Amino acid sequence: MPRRKKDAHRAAARQVAVVGVREEKETKQPIVILKETDGCRYLVIWIGPMEARAISFAEQGIVPPGPGPLTHDLMRDMLEVLGVWLTAAVIRELKGGVFYSYLTFSNGIEVGARPSDAIALAQRTGAPVHVRSEILDEAGVELPDEPLSRSMKAITRVALTLWAAATAGKASRRRAGRAWR
Repeated sequence: MPRRKKDAHRAAARQVAVVGVREEKETKQPIVILKETDGCRYLVIWIGPMEARAISFAEQGIVPPGPGPLTHDLMRDMLEVLGVWLTAAVIRELKGGVFYSYLTFSNGIEVGARPSDAIALAQRTGAPVHVRSEILDEAGVELPDEPLSRSMKAITRVALTLWAAATAGKASRRRAGRAWR
């Protein structure tokens, strides 16, 4: 259910950038890797294959041919027609290994969304993605001396470090590997 936004969350959230979408080696599940824009912490979120594809397409600027737009492209187009824009996607909670997020719109309305959908829509609209500081404190992994390129080797190293931290109890995830919400 949509709700009016509260500005209290803004001070406690950090902006992140999408580093990439990869397949996690242990479970063969897709993951999205986020990095603090003004810091050195990384956050990994296990996502579904369709969401992974949507984020990857947006990251690469791919618009697949077809009879109509994909879901996130349709959502972007609907917002434009309605005269509303996405101001932020915020990952707000980590509960029981599941991430929860919401979308904040220019009309003051917030709508709950899976983090993967929030990220995919933010990429298409140019809106920032934020993660609450408490979540980065709990589930983020700091890699201060790790220069991160977009090479598969560097991304895999980060993903494995994040997975090791998650399975060691720093953060948890559902057995199926789908901490999406």
